[in-house]
Amino acid sequence: ARECYIYQDSVTVISSTRYVSHLRSGISDPGPGGNNDSILNPGETVKLPTWVKNWGQQTANSVGAKLRTYNPNAQITDSAKSFGNINANDSAYTGANGFGLRVNSGLANGYPVTCSLYCRDALDSTWVSIMTFLVGTPVLAKRAVTVVDSAHGGNDNGRIDPNETADLMIRIGNTGLGHGYNCRAVLRSGDSRFTVTDSTASYGLIRKGDSAS
Repeated sequence: ARECYIYQDSVTVISSTRYVSHLRSGISDPGPGGNNDSILNPGETVKLPTWVKNWGQQTANSVGAKLRTYNPNAQITDSAKSFGNINANDSAYTGANGFGLRVNSGLANGYPVTCSLYCRDALDSTWVSIMTFLVGTPVLAKRAVTVVDSAHGGNDNGRIDPNETADLMIRIGNTGLGHGYNCRAVLRSGDSRFTVTDSTASYGLIRKGDSAS
């Protein structure tokens, strides 16, 4: 027998026997397959340290779990973990060496990778949880342009006037789910009357949600 109590946008499951499901997961991506930023980037192989919880009122003995995905752009590299006995309303952890997941290169920012976690106990009860991980890439775009026209004999009015040479300070922001490493930009003019004399800029690291000039 199982009862569900719904509070706003969440569901609390209370089982009179045993009910083991996914509680939460993290992303661990140390080298050589990752860049150690705890973000699932395209082409990375990561570990998924995972917690499961027994929401029931009885102990679930000899709990094991297997991770599966049917996404063609993802592969499970370490699929099986043992959690041992999990007491009622208690949780268990894979440890830092969690499930293994690899995603293909070239995936877009926010690409969802859905996995199914199958938990089973000694009595062959099986519970399935859905886990979705989002791929994170940098998404870079111009945020602001500032004209500095005092260093080259300009009139220091914050705009480029005819026959004037000025510096352009361009701020770009990262709205993606991943950090931008070694970010660079090239400025091109589409007007023959406007000449770019110094076209390249290096921005270095731009973390997700941050910007740089």
